[in-house]
Amino acid sequence: MSSGNNKEDKNKCWYCSESPTNMKYSYETGGEKRVNTEREGFLFKCKRCGHSFCVNHRLPEKHECPVSYEEFKSRQKSKVDYDPYEVVQPILRRNYPVNSKSDEARISYRTPTPSTQINEIYNPSRRNWILNNKILLLMILVILIAIVYYLFI
Repeated sequence: MSSGNNKEDKNKCWYCSESPTNMKYSYETGGEKRVNTEREGFLFKCKRCGHSFCVNHRLPEKHECPVSYEEFKSRQKSKVDYDPYEVVQPILRRNYPVNSKSDEARISYRTPTPSTQINEIYNPSRRNWILNNKILLLMILVILIAIVYYLFI
């Protein structure tokens, strides 16, 4: 067990001082397989002591957590959304593709701008959808008027 805590360096396990390894994974998009994306391993934050741990030491009994379950439970009783079985939570990181020319880099991380929002309104497929809905509403209105007309004549 390391003697100091990792509050300065949250990218390492507090117990073994190792950073999670980068794992390469492959996925399929549009029929072609890509292996050029890297994903960092997960670190977990212990809700009892507040330190970050790797996958092997994420459970309190694995990293010899100094805070006992009874002490943790008594501290958490005052909280509204208390769940005694939820001990650790993952520290999630955003995954960026290695190849910046890939579709994911251009599409997933794009923030909408006013010009793209205007383009979506004037998009021909969107116009057709609005026009089709107007025609449908007009037909329903004509049918309702015809029903009311025949009922009262």
